Amino acid sequence: MEKGLNTVILGGTFNPIHNGHIHAAREVLSRLSPDALVLMPAGIPPHKRVENEAELRRHRYEMTRLAAMDEPRFFVSDIELKNEGVSYTVDTLHTFMKLYEPKSISLILGTDMFLSFEKWKSYDKIFDICSLIVLPRFKGGISEIEKKRDRDFQKWRDRITVIDAEVIEVSSTMIRETVREGGRIDEYVPRRVAQYIYENGLYR
Repeated sequence: MEKGLNTVILGGTFNPIHNGHIHAAREVLSRLSPDALVLMPAGIPPHKRVENEAELRRHRYEMTRLAAMDEPRFFVSDIELKNEGVSYTVDTLHTFMKLYEPKSISLILGTDMFLSFEKWKSYDKIFDICSLIVLPRFKGGISEIEKKRDRDFQKWRDRITVIDAEVIEVSSTMIRETVREGGRIDEYVPRRVAQYIYENGLYR
């Protein structure tokens, strides 16, 4: 990825990446027109433990790379995957700034992440580095997001963009359970990702 771009980052465990993630990313590209959208698979997040992380780390990166292939403004970053310790967003953003010197950074969050944002390490310092773009994960979630923004983040209100986008209600947990039960997941993940999961026997 080139330096000096207006950049949006969508991070997540991506275990696996699914159509809900891709839809959110495309909505941001369509509405805000950044130069680049970076999909960033999480390393070891402080709020979530990934089963068989060492084994799945390579698979999560590869599935994310496959999901990004058809969108020229999608890029994939392995910054957090290279970190052997717990990954904190504020530290990841500092590393990203040093590597790519972006013109601007915005971070995409879903409802659940935004509602607990003040619990993140140095959350106030994150606002010094980037803006937030918040999308609801479930239908009807927009009002809860706006109330949280106006009540708890008034100081940074102009750095929080809320997008009332169509919601695709799918989760990585649901996809893993569907595979485990022998079901098909083609409608939930990009075609190349589904093929990769089947070929590598993931989540069985």
